[in-house]
Amino acid sequence: MLYNLINKALSKEVLNMELKEYLRQRLEELVKLKAESLEERPVADYIISWAREKGFEVVEDNAGKIAGSNAGNVIVRRPPRGKDKWVMLCAHMDSVKLSGDVEYVFEGDVMKSTGKTILSADDRAGIAAIMYIFENADKLGIDVGLEGVFTIAEEIGLIGAKNLTEKLNSKVGFVLDSEADPGSIDVVAPYHDKFEAVFKGKASHAGVAPEEGKSAIVSAARAIAAVEWGRIDEETTCNVGTISGGEADNIVAPSCKVTGEARSRDEKKLMELMNRIENAFKSQECEVEWRHEREYDGYNHYGCELESVFKEAAQAVGVEFKWVPTGGGSDTNVFNARGVKTFNVGIAMKKPHTNEEYIDLSELAKSTEFLIEILKRI
Repeated sequence: MLYNLINKALSKEVLNMELKEYLRQRLEELVKLKAESLEERPVADYIISWAREKGFEVVEDNAGKIAGSNAGNVIVRRPPRGKDKWVMLCAHMDSVKLSGDVEYVFEGDVMKSTGKTILSADDRAGIAAIMYIFENADKLGIDVGLEGVFTIAEEIGLIGAKNLTEKLNSKVGFVLDSEADPGSIDVVAPYHDKFEAVFKGKASHAGVAPEEGKSAIVSAARAIAAVEWGRIDEETTCNVGTISGGEADNIVAPSCKVTGEARSRDEKKLMELMNRIENAFKSQECEVEWRHEREYDGYNHYGCELESVFKEAAQAVGVEFKWVPTGGGSDTNVFNARGVKTFNVGIAMKKPHTNEEYIDLSELAKSTEFLIEILKRI
């Protein structure tokens, strides 16, 4: 009995070391590939080459042609082994804008940017974890079929997921794109609307006849001042993103464009907030051309029937399962809206989109093990 327990513990430690080393090697290769939004070709080619080498089915869809990218979404498949069920695993291939080649250092298991640019662990860490699961699924006892969906242009509006042209087999999916700790899954995410308001004023000489003009910039400023911005409540936010307009200092501004967004995990609150913003903007002296659209829908997994599976998987790995509410959006939002019940899994990447980005490979390994345990039970 004692021998079996010791042997099991040693086997688990060996697996953890093997997993960490795999993730390290993959991440070092992946972060060196420059693939900003709509320029994902290097990462797409890397994944396609890997999939073909390992004998997985791989296709590239037409999302790139639709979105104007040099690559499409890449879909990799490993058929079921005994269970007539498919599960999607998703990560995005693009990064936010780089300020130079990625440079990194290791401090123990922590991989971090040198501070000159981002690390791109968002979301190359998710890609590395999915590759490990695909390669080792048979020996890990994963019987469900796996569909790896590697998307383009996530960082600029979830464009790849929105324009996915390949039909999926999966009814359940997991996105690896959350900053949350191992054992955590985003439980609720916001609905997100964006707006554009163009104020139409009247030009006039600012020094000779200002009273004959009508300043679009002043109207825009008054409209902005009439709205509460920032955090409205624990589940609702709004923001002015850009302001542009005017022609010269000595001309009363004939036009001004304001863009922004609003989010809420409660769709009714979002609709009410967008109405308040629209009314405030349209109540000013200048005429306003107002446009707003839904960027993506929210989701809510409270009461989900898979919660017991998640708790068992977390216990098997030795972490605490946590539902985490989020104010951000991800491909998870899009796939839930498309009818694939999708969960965003915490992979413990920290400070993404900044030059201080880092990831602890021990934490990433734990997150990967957590997902493996879910796949074995699902």
